[in-house]
Amino acid sequence: MLFRTLIPQNSFYKGDGINFAISAASIIGKTYRDRLMQGLEETYPGYGFAQHKRLWHRTPPERHPANGPCPAHRMSFPIIRELCGEFSEHFYELKQQLSEVDSAVGLRNFETKLKGCLPKIDEREQRKIRLMLSRRWKTI
Repeated sequence: MLFRTLIPQNSFYKGDGINFAISAASIIGKTYRDRLMQGLEETYPGYGFAQHKRLWHRTPPERHPANGPCPAHRMSFPIIRELCGEFSEHFYELKQQLSEVDSAVGLRNFETKLKGCLPKIDEREQRKIRLMLSRRWKTI
C-alpha cells in the first residue's frame, strides 16, 4: 500500500547498517514486537507466538490448537481462512489428492480429473487449486 505524505523522505537499502537513527529505530521496533509476541503467548498459549517472534513462521495446520485461530491471527491470510474451513469439502479432497501426486504422469492424470471436478467447486477454489497445481509442477 502506498501512503502519501507531505514530509520529504528518502529510502535507504540496508539503512540500519549506515545510519544510527535507523539502527536505533530498528532495535526499538524489534524489541517492541518481541514483547508483543511474548504477551500474545501468555494470552493465547499453545500457538507458539513466543517461539516465532523473530521470523514469520507458517505453522502446519496439524500443529494449531484444536480451537483454531485466535483473535490475534490475521483472517486475511489464506492459511488462516483455510484453517477456519473456508473452502468446500470437495476442495480439500482435491488438495489432498494433489499433495499425494509424485510424478509428471500423476500430475497429468490429476489435471484430467480436475477438469471434470471444476463444476463442483466455486471460482475462488478453482483459482486456488490451479495455483497449487502450477506450484506442484515446479517441484516435480
